[in-house]
Amino acid sequence: MKIDRLIGILSILLQKEIITAPELAEHFEVSRRTIGRDIEALCKAGIPIRTMKGSGGGISIMNGYRMGRTLLTSRDMQMILAGLRSLDSVSGSRYYGQLMEKLQADGKSYSSIHSLRGVLRPAFRMAVDDNLIRKSPFDFELASVIVNDIHTRLSITRDEERKFLKFVKEDPHFCKYYEGIYILFHTGLRISEFCGLTLGDIDFENHKINVDHQLQKRAHIGYYIESTKTTCGTRVLPMTEDDEACFRKIISERNAPRVEPIVDGYPGFPYYDKDGSITYSLHWGHYFKHIVDKYNSIYKLQMPEITPHVCRHTYCSTWRSPA
Repeated sequence: MKIDRLIGILSILLQKEIITAPELAEHFEVSRRTIGRDIEALCKAGIPIRTMKGSGGGISIMNGYRMGRTLLTSRDMQMILAGLRSLDSVSGSRYYGQLMEKLQADGKSYSSIHSLRGVLRPAFRMAVDDNLIRKSPFDFELASVIVNDIHTRLSITRDEERKFLKFVKEDPHFCKYYEGIYILFHTGLRISEFCGLTLGDIDFENHKINVDHQLQKRAHIGYYIESTKTTCGTRVLPMTEDDEACFRKIISERNAPRVEPIVDGYPGFPYYDKDGSITYSLHWGHYFKHIVDKYNSIYKLQMPEITPHVCRHTYCSTWRSPA
């Protein structure tokens, strides 16, 4: 049954970084052409699937659309498929609610379950459109089934920002990240955009920052360049004197290897780690965590969680503030 195979492909993509079409074809005992049609059908259903040719290439779900890989066990998947096969009419069905309740009982968070529904819902909707089932068992309001336990704090106060930056600047170890963190707080750059900046994107003469791409890295693929997250994300940002001073210091102290790497035609990245590798979002996530942990081990008044994403939201909140 085609819907079985589509759900099966989704399950595999959620558990693997990347897989090839021949591997999928062998797993499901179908032709590569059939797998190609299945991938096209999933894309039409709204699943952001990425395909790459060549050595190390294959099929994967794009960055930003991934959840915990152990979220869906094989038994859970069999439950979904068994329920689908038996649905002559799902009017009033409790299957969806029971599955969600089971996941929460197993310790899965609201956000993880919400992500799960985000992947499965389009596939089931496609099954309805293809007249395979009469109604999707995923057309429920999630909040009517389980309690939303998300506690989100996307920005920090001005005072917290000042204390955090002061701590970073004065710390003998973390001070080397001060300029980068200052720029994240004062430009609203996404961390992947910041990591993807090259020397050519920083225009000191016209005091502008060119943002038209972002740097990503994935297992089995390595570094690669993507366009900005949205069309509006391609932009030119004004560079203040403080921003410029930070960029100049970053460039003067950059730890570039003797032979600089070129990623999809882009050379001259500003930050490298101690091993000479280009820093990307995962590096900076660790830097922020270690800084906050050290701060909170010293001061009684604790600093909330701060990430590169929090920097962006803090910038947006500050920019929108009447003050």
